[in-house]
Amino acid sequence: MKLLYKNYIPKIAVAILFVFAGQLFQSCSKNKAEDEVPGDTRLDGKISVKVLGIDEDDDVAVINPKGNVASKSVARETGTTPRKTIIYPGFDAVVSVERDVLKQPNIAIGNVPKGISSTSDLLAVSAMATNVKYRLLLYKTDGTFVSSTPLVSGTAGAVDVAKGTAYNWYAISYNNTDDVPDVADHANPTLALPGGKDALYASGSITIPANGPDGNSPLGITFKHSLARIAVELNTMGMFADINTAAVAVSGIVVKTGTINLKTGALSNLVNYTQTVNYASFSDVLAPYHDAKVAYIYTADAVTPAALTVTLTNLALDIDNGTVRSFATLLGTTPSVFTFNVTPQLGKSYRALVNLVESPLTLAGVRWARANLYNPGGHNPYRFHHTYAATNQRNSYFSFKGIVSADYGTNGDPCSLVYPAGIWRQASEPDFRTLVGGALGIGAQPLTPGTAGGIRYLEYNNSTGTVAPYPSNKLHFNYNGEGVGLALVAGIIQLNFNGTYGASAQVWTGTAGIDLLGLIGVGAWDYSGNTGILGTSGALGVSLLNVSAIGLDVIKTNFKNVRCVRTAI
Repeated sequence: MKLLYKNYIPKIAVAILFVFAGQLFQSCSKNKAEDEVPGDTRLDGKISVKVLGIDEDDDVAVINPKGNVASKSVARETGTTPRKTIIYPGFDAVVSVERDVLKQPNIAIGNVPKGISSTSDLLAVSAMATNVKYRLLLYKTDGTFVSSTPLVSGTAGAVDVAKGTAYNWYAISYNNTDDVPDVADHANPTLALPGGKDALYASGSITIPANGPDGNSPLGITFKHSLARIAVELNTMGMFADINTAAVAVSGIVVKTGTINLKTGALSNLVNYTQTVNYASFSDVLAPYHDAKVAYIYTADAVTPAALTVTLTNLALDIDNGTVRSFATLLGTTPSVFTFNVTPQLGKSYRALVNLVESPLTLAGVRWARANLYNPGGHNPYRFHHTYAATNQRNSYFSFKGIVSADYGTNGDPCSLVYPAGIWRQASEPDFRTLVGGALGIGAQPLTPGTAGGIRYLEYNNSTGTVAPYPSNKLHFNYNGEGVGLALVAGIIQLNFNGTYGASAQVWTGTAGIDLLGLIGVGAWDYSGNTGILGTSGALGVSLLNVSAIGLDVIKTNFKNVRCVRTAI
């Protein structure tokens, strides 16, 4: 009996020990689970986060601007567009308010990232610059906070998640390299937005597959603008020069900032923000070029109309002979003031555009460009020479109706391509007729010959327009001669001037269709200036075109200068 008793006791003890150990294990497991994020037994997966771009709502919504100009200034419609052309003493301004044009390259169609449903969605998505900081907040679908992670565009971010779990996510960025702080209360995630900066927001949901591989749950973020943006652009491409310096003041808009709710994207608690916009606020639209500058105004106010006023009191340009052309004296006496009326809408972007355009010279009702057109290609490829210096550079010579210098063409108008497009056109036979008069020169405008650098020129004395800081207010034509196209060398037409450079002025008109010697439509009017024993004169003549080329895609002609005139405003 004693033997049986001794064997029984150890068996009972072992059974009791197993029961106690099981309870202890369950207790430890329960304590460990309570220390983790509720419901997440382990973070065994990852989200790979990438910014796809910014969804830009680019529907066109144009608002008619107005110019607050002196009594001598006139504002008229330009054609059928809502642009306004305002005449100032030193230059003209073509102004408009329009939905902003995307400055950043769009995502290439055909390479559709995950998160974008179709190529049609890509049309409004612009690329985000690299190294832009943003913050991603992650919640379970029951509202439980999971994580808040700072990330950077251009680099795939990684966020730990649990497989087999669904999440809601919210992203916020200032669209720059500034850190985005974490919210103070994750249960009620709100963030006070800084004044004067952009605010990008995005939200969505993602489910992590239960059997998916680690780190292979992609999340593509497409941001949208939360605020209204007004871009104020000062553009001197129409003066063919980079901005050296300017004095600009922007006023007339009440800027507001506010607090954003990251779960809804809604703005609240709007407060006024004082934003100073002067020349230091402007940056290049397209580096490294300095002929277009932009400053941005961001506001959370979508109710209060704005009468945005841009005042220009100084302007200096770097012109093509290496000198600075300053309008300080003119603007110091009569500042240029532009007023734009706009009611901002949240998430929309507007551009208040001031295009400064070189002023013309007026003679007999025609407003002439001060110098010939040339076509150097590249950025801003159609330009007027800044000075009255003679030149026989091939980019100053065009075939009749050609739109590319030193190349053959047909039925084009290179002047219409001068920025901003449609402000200029090629001078016609009737335009030149106002200079040379009718039969036997009756009604011709008086002119004066001259010589500069050994090259002759002629000037019409009665033209009017601003003198300084331009070379003169006399309508000037250099004796640049004309070139004859020779054989191609490496695909380039070689020009032979045959001694005409320095001997005569030769300028195409834009007028064709002359019935000459029975050849209907093969004549083209041109203007020539000459100095001989009987004095200096300007005259119109007819040049025959290459008849064998009529009806083909080019018409072969000699190469002459082109002079532009302003379109009606």
